[in-house]
Amino acid sequence: MKEIDIYDFDKTIVPFDSGSLFWGYSILHYPWIILLIPFQALLAILMVLKVIDFTKFKKYFFCFVMLTFIKLCNYMYNILNVYYRIPVFRTFP
Repeated sequence: MKEIDIYDFDKTIVPFDSGSLFWGYSILHYPWIILLIPFQALLAILMVLKVIDFTKFKKYFFCFVMLTFIKLCNYMYNILNVYYRIPVFRTFP
């Protein structure tokens, strides 16, 4: 049996919000996310002051996910195209 990590952001699988676990995992594997902490802290303050709602908070708090995906795509592109010399068309930003 394989082990998997489950990140359930809307509490449909696990009874708690796993967003903080996902954030911690991402900090460990993508340390550059630490640069976003001031922005994320500002978002938290705005949410506590009820300037933005929880949905918007999460939308902007987890904006780093797209950046990690782009980094992964670039990494895979370089491996396939440069190392293995397999022609790959770039269909990602």
